Amino acid sequence: MEKAHHYFRSKNYRFSFLCTGRTIIAYAFYRKLGYAEVEPVNQFKGVFKVLDKAETPAKNVSPTIDPEKIYRMYRKFMEGRTGFVIRQEDFITMFAKRKRFDEKRSIFKENGYALLTENQGVTKVQELVAFDKPTYEDLIDEIEQTAKAGVINHVVTGEQLLGVYKSKGYRTQIGEHGVMMVKNLTDVDIDEVYGRSFYLGILDWF
Repeated sequence: MEKAHHYFRSKNYRFSFLCTGRTIIAYAFYRKLGYAEVEPVNQFKGVFKVLDKAETPAKNVSPTIDPEKIYRMYRKFMEGRTGFVIRQEDFITMFAKRKRFDEKRSIFKENGYALLTENQGVTKVQELVAFDKPTYEDLIDEIEQTAKAGVINHVVTGEQLLGVYKSKGYRTQIGEHGVMMVKNLTDVDIDEVYGRSFYLGILDWF
């Protein structure tokens, strides 16, 4: 780890980031090395809703996922945020191939999109982006229509989206065991550089 920190300093990197879990031994080890939790990221709430449907209706035909449009939409959505907000243009294509989300289950609209996976009837929201409240509402309604046992979003990164989830009966959960940590490699603090708008989405988790 110290060799890694030395290498980062030789490249003039100001911070070292890592993702870990509070429930594993490595967490205490990282704390001893000077790592601390990235509070703006780790304070994001998760939400879930239990559904009990005998049948799942057929999915309405949604426009084909367009990686280029999603890339442009994501860039616009990230304006004013800092942190892990820059992606390669082929990010969505690459993550679709890695099965980080299911293209057939995902939803794409003119003003937003939802990248989804499904396991045992539970739909997991990997990323939900929209530019207005009605689009958030439409996306969540459509997600629920095709989910059978429930819907879960582990990281809700915006207050407006969190409000929409709550209005639709979702319960919040705080204290995910997965956390992002940072070590300052110089005398500059992360909050001084990035402020409180630091962002990391589920798809950007490493």
